Amino acid sequence: MRKEEVLARSRAQLRVLRVVPHHPCEVELLSDELIWAGTHWIDGRQWLCAGGEEGGCPGCACQGSRLVGLTVVGLMVRGRVIPHLLETSALSWSRLEGLARMEGLRVAPGLVVNVSRSRSRAGLRLEPTGLVADVVPFSEGQLVDAFAVLFGLPLSQGGESADDWAARVGPVMASFVAQALERQARVGQSSKANACA
Repeated sequence: MRKEEVLARSRAQLRVLRVVPHHPCEVELLSDELIWAGTHWIDGRQWLCAGGEEGGCPGCACQGSRLVGLTVVGLMVRGRVIPHLLETSALSWSRLEGLARMEGLRVAPGLVVNVSRSRSRAGLRLEPTGLVADVVPFSEGQLVDAFAVLFGLPLSQGGESADDWAARVGPVMASFVAQALERQARVGQSSKANACA
């Protein structure tokens, strides 16, 4: 990897917000965008579904995909807002939109959200608690690049939309999923994986 690419990936890298059961945290939305993607759990980790046309994703031949949404939020740490990726389900996000609408708020940068969960595998509870002013929102390109770094994929190319980026890196995603299925089959972690690989 070239030095410029390493630096670009380093700048784009964001931590995923970890929400511990019974320890809510307040964050502020930093992005207008939410990237929705299918994922597969293979070989002990989450992989992006290559989706696309019929037969485009080797993971789909073995299992269904789980839909997740990713956006950028700011977590207050020692008086500074630190950007993080927030992974959520469609149900949690829809609930946030409904609660915000009932309070006359818009789900947009500056919305303060209480994030909690009741159990380690339970969905997130996202509840609007107010607004902050003077938020510098993350662009779609910044969100796509953070998403790309998280999943080890190529960064977006100057002004490329999330959909164009996904179409361009789809074959890379498919090869990653195929390699994960092959590794899982070699290790023999499940008979279902052996049938798919």
